[in-house]
Amino acid sequence: MSIPAETYSYGLAYIYLVLSNILVVPTLTYIIVPVFYENNISNCYEYLQIRFNKSTRRIVTLSFVLNACLMLPVYMFIPSLAFSQVTGINIHLINTIVCSICVFYTMLVGS
Repeated sequence: MSIPAETYSYGLAYIYLVLSNILVVPTLTYIIVPVFYENNISNCYEYLQIRFNKSTRRIVTLSFVLNACLMLPVYMFIPSLAFSQVTGINIHLINTIVCSICVFYTMLVGS
């Protein structure tokens, strides 16, 4: 939902994020992934523990969890806000419905 608004507001600056994939994907494919594969590492947190120490792994993991906890309400609120603007229904009611659907879906199917 935000990409068209961002493009409208700031022009085509978003294209630089897309074009950066031309550099990022080969770097990941030919440099990062082989290091993980050769060391039998399954995720970046495990690599951080091997490369640095367990404290570094915990700090990065904590920052990821904190970021997820702070961003999830935003991800839930934005669709509720858009739906509220279109329908005129109270945003708190829509937010409750969206949260209920997400919780129900997660309980049935998983993430």
